[in-house]
Amino acid sequence: MRSIRLRLLLVLMGIFLLMWGGIIYVTWWKTSHEAEEVYDAHLARAGHILAGMVLHELQEPPKDQTPPVQADAHNLQEEVAELEKLFFDQKYAAKLEFRVWLHGRPFLQSSGSPPSGLPLQAGFADIPDQGGTWRSYTMRVAEPELMVQVVERHGVREPMINEITEQVLVPIISVLPMLVFAIWVGIGRGLRPLRLLAGDVEQRSATQLDRFGRDNDIPHEVQPLVAALNDLLARLESAFARERRFTADAAHELRTPLASLKTQAQVALRARGEDERRHALEAILSGVDRANHLVDQLLTLARLDPEQGPGEVLPVALRALTEEAIGLCMPLAVGKQIDLGLGSAETIEVQANPVALLVLVRNLIDNAVRYTPAGGQVEVSLRREGRQAVVAVADSGPGIPAAERQRVFERFHRGLGHDAQGCGLGLSIVLRIAEMHGGEVRLGAAPQGGLLAEVWLPVG
Repeated sequence: MRSIRLRLLLVLMGIFLLMWGGIIYVTWWKTSHEAEEVYDAHLARAGHILAGMVLHELQEPPKDQTPPVQADAHNLQEEVAELEKLFFDQKYAAKLEFRVWLHGRPFLQSSGSPPSGLPLQAGFADIPDQGGTWRSYTMRVAEPELMVQVVERHGVREPMINEITEQVLVPIISVLPMLVFAIWVGIGRGLRPLRLLAGDVEQRSATQLDRFGRDNDIPHEVQPLVAALNDLLARLESAFARERRFTADAAHELRTPLASLKTQAQVALRARGEDERRHALEAILSGVDRANHLVDQLLTLARLDPEQGPGEVLPVALRALTEEAIGLCMPLAVGKQIDLGLGSAETIEVQANPVALLVLVRNLIDNAVRYTPAGGQVEVSLRREGRQAVVAVADSGPGIPAAERQRVFERFHRGLGHDAQGCGLGLSIVLRIAEMHGGEVRLGAAPQGGLLAEVWLPVG
């Protein structure tokens, strides 16, 4: 279900249906309870009136020689007929039946009363019968010994309960379609800011990175989405700025070796002697090597992005990886007669991308070898500090002044005061890979008098 509008409608309608179910049950229960009380009061009233009529006839002196009991019964039948007209000619009146006992013997009863014996106690009771349950009210009169019972079937109460329940529930159910429509329209109006935001995003070009919600009209529920979009736009703007700066710097740096190659090629074409031509060709080869190194470093730097993470992470043995990096840098060190080797090295294992970590260590060593004068020394060491592994490279080169150490991490920045061949990207690559792995790079003074570069990486 991808529609928020439909989902909200179903959720709200589910809640309303549950509420209506509760209303129906409570209405039915309350109606049944009130109807029971009304009908019970009706029974009690009829019983009291009937008892009063019987007592009146029994206490009235006979006007002729007719036996008292027969005269009383005859008169009572006539008064009972009047009683039926009083109670039964109403909308919710039920057919009442009655029985009267005098001195423990049947004295008077209606034609439809249920067959049963003398009640054991006064008050309300239920009398089971084959045709259904009867509700009864029994009243005792001590003098004379008289018992009056009025009964009615339970089933006669259901029509009133059903009619009252229907009158309450029909209006509620009839407004359901209008309620669904009102909720649908209301949800649509509530989701209007999302539609406006979607339209704003759709109308923007790929280069339009200004933020959303500048007019402060964004609802609170949409603000997290707008904040996430603005954060994404900020990161995109930063990435685009970095790429533009990288492209401009790379174009500038590539222009210099290409111009040098062109100049040396022109010198070789105009050379008059073999020695001059050979010297120009060697300069061209050297320029090609520098350009090749620059392009390789540029491609490596372009592939690295600290925000994307290191990629596939595996357990890496730092000692073996460092020895491999030293082997890769050894030809350059031998050419400059630099003493390159591994000093103290603890056995440490880190979770890292092996390819990226090899690039880090190789660039760290390569940078030290390139900036160390011929006949110098470069020492690599490994140690553990708490929960961090430290890869340290110390050289006997010119070092870097403390005020300039932070700038050497910038792209294409090269320290002053030396003529080492490089492109100023080695430490930038080292810093990026270290940040990708949650580490950091620290620069200081080496015991050999040059630069001490340390990379701190988390262990485990």
